Amino acid sequence: MNFTAAQDAAITWRHQDACVVAGPGSGKTTVLVERYRSLVTDHKLEPREILAITFTEKAAANIKAKIAEQFQHDPLMLRELESAWVSTIHGFCARVLRENAIAAGIDPRFAQLDARESDELQLDCLNTALDEFVEQRRPEALELIPALQTPYLTNDLKSSYDGIRSAGKTIAEVRAMPCPTPPVAQRDMSNVLRGLIAAWPAKITPLQQSQRSELLEFAQILDVDADLFALISA
Repeated sequence: MNFTAAQDAAITWRHQDACVVAGPGSGKTTVLVERYRSLVTDHKLEPREILAITFTEKAAANIKAKIAEQFQHDPLMLRELESAWVSTIHGFCARVLRENAIAAGIDPRFAQLDARESDELQLDCLNTALDEFVEQRRPEALELIPALQTPYLTNDLKSSYDGIRSAGKTIAEVRAMPCPTPPVAQRDMSNVLRGLIAAWPAKITPLQQSQRSELLEFAQILDVDADLFALISA
C-alpha cells in the first residue's frame, strides 16, 4: 500500500509514544496495523512491549484481527498476539486491575459496568442527592425551581459532571475558576438585544411580530429592573 507523508510519519515515528488522530475512512486502522507490524518485524519488539489504545471495542478487535493477518505464517507470534495489549482505555485498565487485584486491594471478580449500567447508576445517585437536597435545604430548593429552564435537572447535572470529568478537573477546581466572561451591565444587554432585533428583515410573519414585541418589551424591562435573576425567574 502507498502511504501518504502523514501516514508514513505515523508509521515510522520512534523514540516517543504516537497518537494517531484522523477522520473516519482515512486509513487509521491500516496505519496502526502497519506501525505495529513494523515495531515487531523491523525493531524486534514483542507484543507484550507494545500498548495500543483505541476508542471502541470494535476498533480494538478489528486492529487485533488485522495484525494477526500480518503474522499468519508465524504460529508462535500468533500465540503471543492472543494476549497483546490492544484495547480501549477501559479494557486496558480493567485488565491491569484484574491481573494485579491483590496489589490493588480489590476483589479479582469485580465487574465492569457497561455504558447503560453506568448511566443508570449515575442517574440513581443524582436523584438520591437531589432528594436529600430538597429534604435538608427545602427553602433553597423551592427558590431554585422557578429559575430552572427545564425540569430535567438530573440530566443537566449529569452532562455537567461528565464535562468536568472529561476536562480532567475536580469540583473544587471548577468552583475556584473565575467567570470566563466579564460582567455585563443590563443596559448593555438591552442595547445588544435591540440591535439584534433591528437586523430582522422588514417582512416577518405574525408569529415573528409577536416575538419581536415580546423581545422589545423585555429589552425595556432590562433598562429599569435591577434584579436580573428575579426577572428571569418570574
